[in-house]
Amino acid sequence: MKRAAAMLMLAASACQAQDGLNMGPPGAKGFGGLLGLGVMEAPRYAGADTARTRAVPLVQLRWGDGWFAGTDGVGYRFGEGAPWSAALRLGLDRGRKEADSPALRGMGDTPARADLGVSASVRLLPFLMAGAGLKYGSGEHRKGLVADLSLRAMVPLSRSARLMLGVSGHWANEAAMQSGFGVNATQSLASGYALYQPSAGWRDWGPSAMAMVELGGAWQLMLRVEQRHLLGDAKASPLVRDSGGTRAMVTLGWRF
Repeated sequence: MKRAAAMLMLAASACQAQDGLNMGPPGAKGFGGLLGLGVMEAPRYAGADTARTRAVPLVQLRWGDGWFAGTDGVGYRFGEGAPWSAALRLGLDRGRKEADSPALRGMGDTPARADLGVSASVRLLPFLMAGAGLKYGSGEHRKGLVADLSLRAMVPLSRSARLMLGVSGHWANEAAMQSGFGVNATQSLASGYALYQPSAGWRDWGPSAMAMVELGGAWQLMLRVEQRHLLGDAKASPLVRDSGGTRAMVTLGWRF
């Protein structure tokens, strides 16, 4: 049972490299981590009706005193060994580029910004975990705040394969909604879109599934599929071509 719980948390950390807050693999002692390379297909921007495929590196490093670093940022984890865990993280919000899609012509680039994150998770049952997180600092004026809630359950398939099912939602403040879905006066003149100023509220929700297969030795294969459904003012944005989007990623990783 302890091994199953540890595998669930490891899988969750791999997923959170895409969701936002990477807490690193808990339960390990000393220096170690996970190195991998994946291929991801995802919408060109939130609300796009076209997707792109790209290579995605996966790097997670940990130290025995709680520090971790990787492709999703650097931070500190605490609460190890308890039914709960938490982390502080400094990461990067990659913003959005006008060149990502013809639909963004005239919208300009949303710059990449460093963001500060905090997260916490609690094990409700040996196979069930609930989590919450906050990230602050994204957007043109560095005032974007995004909160998330999640629930994840693990289903063992065999001694070497596990399936994790989850559902999560994101709430965004006005600054974050404006950066992702709004149209200001300058953008309106350049793009032809009408002025649009979304309010703070729930931005999206969606289910996810991830399969993890141990290949022998230290190698593992991960396949993740996630759906996002835009809500409220985000869904009503003139930039949105498709209010639902699917993101899929397959990764081959090596633990050490």
